[in-house]
Amino acid sequence: MDTQPLRYSHQEDYALSPADRESLRRLLAASFEGSFEDRTYYKQVPKARFLVHSGDAIVAQLGMEDRVIRMGDDPVRIFGVIDLCVAGAWRGRGVASQLLRHVEALGRTYGIDYLVLFADEPSLYRRHGYGYVPNTVRWLGIDEHRSLGILEQPQGECFMVKALGARPWDPAAPVDLLGYLF
Repeated sequence: MDTQPLRYSHQEDYALSPADRESLRRLLAASFEGSFEDRTYYKQVPKARFLVHSGDAIVAQLGMEDRVIRMGDDPVRIFGVIDLCVAGAWRGRGVASQLLRHVEALGRTYGIDYLVLFADEPSLYRRHGYGYVPNTVRWLGIDEHRSLGILEQPQGECFMVKALGARPWDPAAPVDLLGYLF
């Protein structure tokens, strides 16, 4: 493991250097085996990323989608948390927790209503105050750079939310992501 101090940064995806893009591709491929092929995104490019560098290598990342969605009849502002991962040698050191705290602080600063994510493994997110919600979700289906149409179904076994303001999440309201499922 590199002994250099970790550097945390926040940047737009389009501004990644070629070296950072390659380092990110390797991290995502190792973290999500069989999902990323030769790219730095799964279904769609996130708008921004929180990156953690050790030396020249990216050792952790959190993709972020800044979006308005619809909960019932109301538009709400969210940050979508996408593909949070940490290189194996850096796991268990609080890096993922620091990334989640950073996106939460940014959301609170700018009046974001909720943090939203879809997780196969919930333990980290539960420790940070996220909870499963049973809502029926509507989204644009995308597979291998093709739009599949509008899909709609409950996502209760992976759909997690954390409220950042006083407004409670409505678990009975249909949710329209107004875009892809991140």
